[in-house]
Amino acid sequence: MNFQIDIDQNILKMVAHLDHFRGVWSGGAGIPATRRARLREEATVLSTLTACTMGGVAVTEEEIRNAGADGVVASPKHQQVVGFLTALKRAHSDNAAMVTTRTLRDYHAIILGCPDNAFMPSDWRTTPYDREAFDSDGNALGRVFTTLPPHAVPDSMEDLVTWLELELHGRENHPLLVIGAVSLAMTAASPFSKGNGRLVWVMIARLMERAGYAYVPYARLLTGELRERTAYYDALDRSQNRIWSGDADLRPWLTFFLETLVGHADRVRAIAEVEHDSTSYSPLQRKIVEIVKKHGSAEAGLLMRTTGANRNTLKDNLRRLVDRGNLERLGKRRGTRYRIPTDL
Repeated sequence: MNFQIDIDQNILKMVAHLDHFRGVWSGGAGIPATRRARLREEATVLSTLTACTMGGVAVTEEEIRNAGADGVVASPKHQQVVGFLTALKRAHSDNAAMVTTRTLRDYHAIILGCPDNAFMPSDWRTTPYDREAFDSDGNALGRVFTTLPPHAVPDSMEDLVTWLELELHGRENHPLLVIGAVSLAMTAASPFSKGNGRLVWVMIARLMERAGYAYVPYARLLTGELRERTAYYDALDRSQNRIWSGDADLRPWLTFFLETLVGHADRVRAIAEVEHDSTSYSPLQRKIVEIVKKHGSAEAGLLMRTTGANRNTLKDNLRRLVDRGNLERLGKRRGTRYRIPTDL
């Protein structure tokens, strides 16, 4: 296997942008370790929300935040939510290790919620598989993509991880371009009967951290917005043809992939700016933001009870936080809630 990776000025510019931000983030951008831990936790929840719904698993933020609670019935959906959370956290912690086909099979088993007491790596699929596109509610959009025939999956995956490791060690191509090519190949192959998209994004996070992009865990890679989904499926459609023959045009996919990473880096930068801005918060404003981050979103009644502020004082401070872009207002009147802006 050998991908022909052609680039243009736009691709080169985005790679340079990401490399610059990698240097800026060095040392955690001055954010205290305790705050970084909470930012990672929040980003993991949002990443799980997007990845699961794009994979056809309809789930809410509340369900994800409660997924690890004791006494929750382990439904298939619950198992997959916990599985993705577990896999993403594992990807952040063991990203230095080389990738093998066993790595892919292990991560896939975790993503599908294989329990620890019965853990077995996933088997490659043995039946034909058509990859479907889903909307934000987990409903099929009617777009279907062909994948590798099952008999070709084991050897193709072995060739793919071998190429990946040779490239990351040989540095013939930039690591971001290598990771982008591998993500396309895995998506086009879809080596398992389900959960392939979730596996791809977990592996992207792991490989980017291995390549030195330490800021990756602090914001979700995908937002799941309609325009992003459309661009994702369009790029996949344009670049996956003839990928296994080595002469596919990777530029549409690499452009989408790098645009996604630039958007992600910009979200991390915005989050860091919010964290730095918090040093100028009043004590009440700091407490408001902490409560909103803890609960994901909060309504005025909860904020009044937990801060002890009267309604007018609270309302004035919420307005200031919204005007500065530190909080986002959802709903109107009695149904109004506040949360950290969703584009972060």
